[in-house]
Amino acid sequence: MKKRILALVLALVLAVSCFPTTALAVDYTLPSLWEEYEDYWMMGTFGNWNNQQQLYHYKSNSPSNALKLDSQIGNNNTNSLSRQAYVKAVEEINANTALSEEEKAAAIEEANRNVVLVERPSVMNTLDQVRAYNATVPEREQKHVRAHVLVWHGGQQPMYFFMNGFYYDKENPDWASPETMLARLENYIQQMMEKYAPYNDVIYSWDVVNEALDDYTGQVRNMDDPLKQNGQWGKIFRRPDLDDDPDARLEAESIYIRKAFEFARKYSNMYGADWTLYFNDFQDSNKPYEPKMSQTIKMLKPIYEAGNIDGYGMQGRLSSVYPSIDTLRKQIEMGLTVADEFGFTEADIRSDFMLNPDYDPSKPSTPNGNTAETNTYDVDNAPAIRKEGWGQLNVDGWNRDKANEMAMREDIQKEQADYAADLMDLLIEYKDQMSFLQWDGTNDRSTFNSSKGAHLWSGLTGNVEKMSFFAVIGAPNRDKMRQAIANAPEDYREGLYTAETWAAYQEAKAAAEALVDVRIYDIDGVNAVKDATKALNEAVEALEFTPSVISLTTDAHNVKVDEHFVLDATFNEVTGTNAAVLTYNFDGKLFDFANFTPAEGVTVVDRQYGEGFAKITVMAPDYETKELGSIMLHAKADAALVKEEQDVVLNAEYVVKNGDDKTIETATAVAAFTTLGNGSGEPAIPGDTDDNGELDLIDLSNMIDWFGTTDEDADWDEIYTFFDFNDNGEIDIYDISYVARAL
Repeated sequence: MKKRILALVLALVLAVSCFPTTALAVDYTLPSLWEEYEDYWMMGTFGNWNNQQQLYHYKSNSPSNALKLDSQIGNNNTNSLSRQAYVKAVEEINANTALSEEEKAAAIEEANRNVVLVERPSVMNTLDQVRAYNATVPEREQKHVRAHVLVWHGGQQPMYFFMNGFYYDKENPDWASPETMLARLENYIQQMMEKYAPYNDVIYSWDVVNEALDDYTGQVRNMDDPLKQNGQWGKIFRRPDLDDDPDARLEAESIYIRKAFEFARKYSNMYGADWTLYFNDFQDSNKPYEPKMSQTIKMLKPIYEAGNIDGYGMQGRLSSVYPSIDTLRKQIEMGLTVADEFGFTEADIRSDFMLNPDYDPSKPSTPNGNTAETNTYDVDNAPAIRKEGWGQLNVDGWNRDKANEMAMREDIQKEQADYAADLMDLLIEYKDQMSFLQWDGTNDRSTFNSSKGAHLWSGLTGNVEKMSFFAVIGAPNRDKMRQAIANAPEDYREGLYTAETWAAYQEAKAAAEALVDVRIYDIDGVNAVKDATKALNEAVEALEFTPSVISLTTDAHNVKVDEHFVLDATFNEVTGTNAAVLTYNFDGKLFDFANFTPAEGVTVVDRQYGEGFAKITVMAPDYETKELGSIMLHAKADAALVKEEQDVVLNAEYVVKNGDDKTIETATAVAAFTTLGNGSGEPAIPGDTDDNGELDLIDLSNMIDWFGTTDEDADWDEIYTFFDFNDNGEIDIYDISYVARAL
């Protein structure tokens, strides 16, 4: 109890001590976002732990600005800590008469490369408080931080950082050389990794570089065109001599990005921090995704090949009409060619856009300099534009309250909710590669795209949950329901169970199937899905096996790809039948029908087979039948087998003669067996012990080393079983000879 009270106190401290708070009327009886997605990915916020809502709904956060360059080195353009250290060093160097002019110049250049960090920036207080909070709660409830960002552009990158002597004169800027800036970059990243490595238990990931490329050109942001997106790094590394060769230009100007990842990997490893390293990519909801998307992937490829990037970050600045889900799928697929995981770093879904009826994708979209309501009116030939009826702030009486009221209109809410649901469904498809999703801000009034209907909570007084909130928490529950339906017994298994329990199961399954495509807009919709899933799972658990007069048996064990195996069908007692139809059902993606051998006295009169089934019609003229026959199945050569249990179900329909009467009876049997395969460690080439793609003497040597290993060994199922070619549970002389013959 004391720990729980302490946790609540610390939660309150975390929410109010470092940051301003906002009174919210959020409904805390509703499920939390992070718990609903606990089995999928980490749900977080791009912002601060500045209110109860964020603590309740999110497991991770990225401080929006507290880890950016200006917060770490200060933003005084003429008298920063770096400037002070530089001036002092130059004075000492010039006063040192023992140095030659060349040595002095080299020493001054060295001083020009050394960055001085603020000793204790405010974010360290936040990290300490997160750690203190985590000490009071179970591990699954602990909070984590994504650090944002080492290298960026724009106002929060102080201009003096890019100047010789760490001094910025707006009228006469003295830009540092590329060589100096790469040295500064390494010096800064090394210090940052060292400074924050002690918080490895709190920080789990770093954005190394953010928003590097221009939305329109797909080249590194520079300062050539005031209408394009500026970037000081691009100014330093600009190569106008390569303007006629876009690929060469991109490679040359992005050298600082490659180096940033190289330094981040090098020094995070040096200081023992196991952070994932991300590139945080920006795509906007009123600008085409190309050519920037392809250019970004091209830029990141050598970084991935060098092993210096882990994750591809998608900011997720979306709208309910653009980009399309197909575009996002393409972006994810492309991102996963240059990273092993991905996440959404600062997402929201604008409600104020509609598709532009006049958009011409054959023509370029160009910036026009209109900065009203950021990223709203700034593009000519934009794929998305403002909805009719949604005004412009401070024009003709339109204000934030009216915008937030319009965002709550039912049709607009549903449009956003449907897009959010489709987005979640897409991300769930990639849940094994999806690491996190962070929502920007707290409500429609408090987010980057404020007063554009972009959040899951309203911007009106009370900040009620919008339909999109319920659509988002509904998605993982609907996925679990779909999984329950997919994993439920197939119809051909009906004969295995009692009629009463099968009927109850079918009713529960039908109720769940009826909800699969139903949109969710409120908590009742969420609960309906949860209840249907629970009822289906309970109905499956309640299924009772019914005794059968027929048996299906097999000696198959650890079936591997391209192997054949046999299952025997027999009546438990001699049965008075002369005609039977035997229908075998199995996983058609893994196995196919090979043959059927009838038992003595049984004749096959017809056989039909296809994907996942074989239907064998037999006759036994003497009306005294027990053994029916043996079916041979084949594990497909390209089957994605894994270590698991599989089964084959036999449904038999047969004639029974009692005196002069004949009746049609049915019976069902099932036989289970295990598989191993290329999904659980089996080499592509049988006997390739080191999995190097060829058989050689090393493989034979390894087999000899393993001689005598049995299935009692702890690693048998993971390693040795793949080299037990005679399936006798031991690596013996037969297995060694098998490899020797194959050399």
